[in-house]
Amino acid sequence: MSDFILLRGPFLTRREAAARTVDGLDGVLALGGAYAVEEVYPAFQFTPEGYPLPGLGAVREALGEGFDPWETAAWLSEPHPGLGGRTPADWLREGGPVAPVVELARRAREE
Repeated sequence: MSDFILLRGPFLTRREAAARTVDGLDGVLALGGAYAVEEVYPAFQFTPEGYPLPGLGAVREALGEGFDPWETAAWLSEPHPGLGGRTPADWLREGGPVAPVVELARRAREE
């Protein structure tokens, strides 16, 4: 990944994310850093019903510890040719199978 990561929002505060999800915040991406006042949560990782995207945990596991939360969020937000030009987040939100996204994540980890 590059040294600079640019992500588009919306982002949720911890309070907003907790109010939006029905399962709590375990396993979802929290973005912070040395200069962050508070962590934020990319809204794309939640379904309209308030659940984390299907397969999000498996995808994060496949990316491995070499991907920090910012890199993971960027990877989930980038269009991939193997998904018909859709982002992994959109693919999962639209009900696409998790396996192709996990495979792309494993390949990304190995690069």
